[in-house]
Amino acid sequence: MVTTLRNRFSLTSLYPFQELVVRTILEKEEAQEGNNLLVILPTGAGKSICFMLPSLIIDGITMIVYPLLSLLNDQKRRIEALGEEAVVLRGGQSSEEREALFSSLSSGSASFLLLTCEMLEIESVRRRITHLPISLAVVDEAHVIAQWGLTFRPAYLHLGSHIAQIEPHQVLAFTATLDRKNASVIHRYLFQNERYHTIRGSSDRENIHYRVMRTLSKDLSLRLLLAIPSSRPAIIFFRSRRKTESTSQRLRECMESVAINSYHAGMAKDERDTVEQWFRDSDSGILCATSAFGMGVDKKNVRSVIHYDLPDDAMAFLQESGRGGRDGSKAYSVILLSPSDLKQKQNALLPSLTSTITCRRERLLALINSPTLECTGCDVCEANSDRTYLGIYPILSIVSRYGKRFDTATLKAYLKGEKGTVHPFGRYNGVFSSWESREIGQAIGHLLNTGRIRETKGRKLLYAPLSRVAEHVGNEYVHLMISEQDTIAEILTRYPFIKDALVEHNSVFRNLNNPVMLKTVAKFAKLKDAAKNSGEDIASLMAFINREIEKHQAES
Repeated sequence: MVTTLRNRFSLTSLYPFQELVVRTILEKEEAQEGNNLLVILPTGAGKSICFMLPSLIIDGITMIVYPLLSLLNDQKRRIEALGEEAVVLRGGQSSEEREALFSSLSSGSASFLLLTCEMLEIESVRRRITHLPISLAVVDEAHVIAQWGLTFRPAYLHLGSHIAQIEPHQVLAFTATLDRKNASVIHRYLFQNERYHTIRGSSDRENIHYRVMRTLSKDLSLRLLLAIPSSRPAIIFFRSRRKTESTSQRLRECMESVAINSYHAGMAKDERDTVEQWFRDSDSGILCATSAFGMGVDKKNVRSVIHYDLPDDAMAFLQESGRGGRDGSKAYSVILLSPSDLKQKQNALLPSLTSTITCRRERLLALINSPTLECTGCDVCEANSDRTYLGIYPILSIVSRYGKRFDTATLKAYLKGEKGTVHPFGRYNGVFSSWESREIGQAIGHLLNTGRIRETKGRKLLYAPLSRVAEHVGNEYVHLMISEQDTIAEILTRYPFIKDALVEHNSVFRNLNNPVMLKTVAKFAKLKDAAKNSGEDIASLMAFINREIEKHQAES
């Protein structure tokens, strides 16, 4: 093993988990024992060598199932770089091409067979493979069995029965992240409910720094983040192809000196190949992509992974984040969180992303049952997490002060500082002059969508009470939308337990113990007035209130 490792991979040793996996495979082969093995190692930990090294030592053919054609091509290049021949089975091949490929496998000139799960659905292909000496059947990125097999790629649900028909010596599944629920799906559909062994390393990527950026305009936040040269190369993940392309186009218009491209499954194969090659070679490019790209290219120096949309779960989030920092240097995983995202109340990620008191790394890894010893970088532990949404105070202050004076169009013009606007000498006139008009529209739209402001029948804007926020985002997230314009009485109505904390926090709030104060003054006194009277910065006071509410919710 040591000689092969040195001669083929130019390595003198393996990481402990790599060595454990390799020795387990080799020992099972030597003992001629069947082996169902599930390996969970973080992205960038060298999973490929865990099955590539045994493949070069064990007699027979290694069959590797990949979820994407781009991965097949990438792995073929790696195998050929080792001096081995690999055969790729894919759609669109003629019968003559297939015959030539199987001949090279039968003759022993090729020792690797690469294919997707859909190819095993073809009975004639499966029949030919059963006559080959398959020693190892490897399923890479095995988490997609659960994520995709139960939705748009049902062929993954038949993978276990097809592999059983081929009768390899060992069935090996590899993934970077996996929770118990999805592990049970793999057990059922891949290992056919047969006994299997798990080797799990921590899914923690210590060099990735996690940050949540609260914003009313994700497009603006993208421009601010990516304007910093050290943030590139960068990948921005989206949920839709349309948004991927439109955002890519807008970024190109405002960042003309930076190369920017988009990538999604709806593109032609040659287009995807061109973009993959471009990004692989780029030192400062920005790629707007759907999750179709996530497993496609092994690029080492990605410095930022930005999640424009909320991923479905912690597994998807960590898979996307894992595209960054594969060279071991520091990388950032930034999620853009808008008020409208709070409406996705069933998303298990939300509590981890909205908290400002609990380590993000700890909470994210706990969701996939992966331990972490200490935090090596997150905005909460470094005490620099966002306490409010970028751009929220000017809008709420204007709407609160000038109720029914502005509609969406005139408010956008006022914030932008355009000529002929209402109240041209007001405090916030032109405060968003560096924002694009559509970005201001995004900001106003999020506040309308979450009930923080509302429209009259005449489309005029009004400041709305916190009870309307509760109707839109759920009671557990109302505190994230508290403003300096809210009255003390309304805050105490929703969070009565906060009164004692405020009284202890600042002597000015001792008046809250006076029933008359609560019934009269508190109904009209705004949070900004309380901060002014107590000599406290409004931002620090609101941060205190948010922390106390979060602590109470956590204890409850």
